[in-house]
Amino acid sequence: MARPMSITRREVGNICRREMTASPGASIPAPQNTNSSSAQPSLRKHPRIPTKLRAVLYCRETFHPVVIRDISSGGAGLDSCPSLIENDHVTLGLLSGRRIEARVRWWLGGVCGVQFQEQLRADDVLINGK
Repeated sequence: MARPMSITRREVGNICRREMTASPGASIPAPQNTNSSSAQPSLRKHPRIPTKLRAVLYCRETFHPVVIRDISSGGAGLDSCPSLIENDHVTLGLLSGRRIEARVRWWLGGVCGVQFQEQLRADDVLINGK
């Protein structure tokens, strides 16, 4: 199991400043592990594909419109998220009617990362666009 990622107060401030100055609908990068004292490889197992897919996030008996900012076979990055707690169970509802079960891995100021309960296949239309 991967160790939880920790970020510094400075990194949180930088992300918040980018969020406040970003144009509406602009993507905000996920927190990166920038601890230069450790030579850790990337925490991501699957390459991310940038997107701007609209979806509905179902969590705790409520739903919220979100934008899928990037996606991989193992998870997705979301914009416009409500306040979420790490390990919350969520469902992503796509406009096609498809639903994908996931767990929240991190949340910061309206941006979050989720890990899918079941990994998407390599030939999935969400991954390869075909």
